[in-house]
Amino acid sequence: MVTTDPTDSTLILTPTARLARAERHRRASSAVDSGLSSWRTPRVLAFSNWMSSLIEEGFVSGAIEQIPVSAVQARALWRSVINHQVFIGEPRVAEMAQASWRLIHEFQLPAVGRWSHTGLSVDQQHFCNWAEAYQALCKRRSVSDQWPLAARLPDLIRQRRIRVPKRIELAGFELPMPPLQREILDAASAIGIDVEAPPDSADQSLLTEIHSFAAVSANE
Repeated sequence: MVTTDPTDSTLILTPTARLARAERHRRASSAVDSGLSSWRTPRVLAFSNWMSSLIEEGFVSGAIEQIPVSAVQARALWRSVINHQVFIGEPRVAEMAQASWRLIHEFQLPAVGRWSHTGLSVDQQHFCNWAEAYQALCKRRSVSDQWPLAARLPDLIRQRRIRVPKRIELAGFELPMPPLQREILDAASAIGIDVEAPPDSADQSLLTEIHSFAAVSANE
């Protein structure tokens, strides 16, 4: 089993695709200013894009059995399980439910099936029902969106079932990264990968706010 990617010794990660483009431009400008006429173009990716590439690698290698679907395809699945008559005045309800689903996984919150329905508003209960129906639909079709699969990446890395670069640098992470991203880097570090120390994890107040948002955002 391969633990490192021989074609990419160093990977530079950024929070967003826009910052990835900016970092590539900055490094190219620095090379030109140094008088270089040619240089090796660094591999710079947004963290979410790197997770997608790891998921694709896991699927191709057989470490991941579910068929990965894109965000657009996942949104179509969300729309198919949402009763639009309940929120007929809000056509973006599927997009908001999908965003909440992402937050639940990024911030490693309890699975929807483990939420207590006691005290939930009617709208929060709708979200729980939709999420459970969405999971059941994905299971029937043997598909999964990025976020449940991304949640499996730390274990797959620790088990050395997917390739990672020999060194990982971080660029542009001024704010604490979500716990899932941090755990992925910790898993890489645990198998001997040289990982630049990530920013401190989000404080408890932020996690509490995200947890609340994940439950109510379908009605905002």
